Amino acid sequence: MEGLVGIIFSIADAYLTRGSPREAEYFLKQGQTLGESTQLPIIESKALTRMVEVQLGMGRLEEAVKLLEEASEKLGDSVVALDSVDHHRLVSMYNEKTQDREAAAEVSVKALEMLQELNGDFHRLDGHIMG
Repeated sequence: MEGLVGIIFSIADAYLTRGSPREAEYFLKQGQTLGESTQLPIIESKALTRMVEVQLGMGRLEEAVKLLEEASEKLGDSVVALDSVDHHRLVSMYNEKTQDREAAAEVSVKALEMLQELNGDFHRLDGHIMG
């Protein structure tokens, strides 16, 4: 399952990189559908989060904010730290595009604080494992 999801997201990334957002969106929707059918909200959320980036790039701000809200709902309490940081990054990008620079800065600082906290956790774990 993990391999299939990775392939779907890689294909979407390839299309996005070559400037074909509609095709990327198609594969991300396939990933979302896969997450729904297997009842894995984390996969659904990852697909939705990546679709937000596509929508922001195409200037579809209303669609992007709807997808952000849906991704948040799917994540719920099972928020993985890096997914949460990515979510904050996208909220900041949305705020930047809507000219709400103050909110964008606030969310960016929150994402940075989360990354710093994760970095500290990794250092503590390294110290614990390495002795």
